[in-house]
Amino acid sequence: MLSKLRQATEISLWAIWIGSLWTMALLIAPGLFKWLPREEAGMVASRFFFFLAWSNISTPSLLMLFSWASPEKPRRSAWVSLLLIMGLALLALFVMQPQMAELRLLMQNASGDELASAKAQFGRLHAVSTVMFSLQMLAGLWWGWMRYLFPVKNSV
Repeated sequence: MLSKLRQATEISLWAIWIGSLWTMALLIAPGLFKWLPREEAGMVASRFFFFLAWSNISTPSLLMLFSWASPEKPRRSAWVSLLLIMGLALLALFVMQPQMAELRLLMQNASGDELASAKAQFGRLHAVSTVMFSLQMLAGLWWGWMRYLFPVKNSV
């Protein structure tokens, strides 16, 4: 009974987490930029991505704990996917997001060449962060695929 509850909790946690990532990427972020002024949409989206970065650290940690307690272990590539997600989330949280926030402030007060340079730099950081978030979404799906469809019995 306890094993079934642990398994149901783990799968539910994974489904809610991965669903939130895909919902943000496919519905919320595009909707924000469609219905709100660009600067306001960017501020709201950055807050969502801040919370998702913390979610991308805490949820994989919990999934690791659940899977260690399970007799059916994930494959190594699944473990690597969780570590990749957490590493990219830490990079986003402590490197990318602060740099992008600084550039947002700079763009509010800049003009001419300084504004153009800041916009170009922001665009590059945004592109890199988009790739990083996409990798996290795909790695999260990989985890689920390897964990729930192809587990390994009694080994890591």
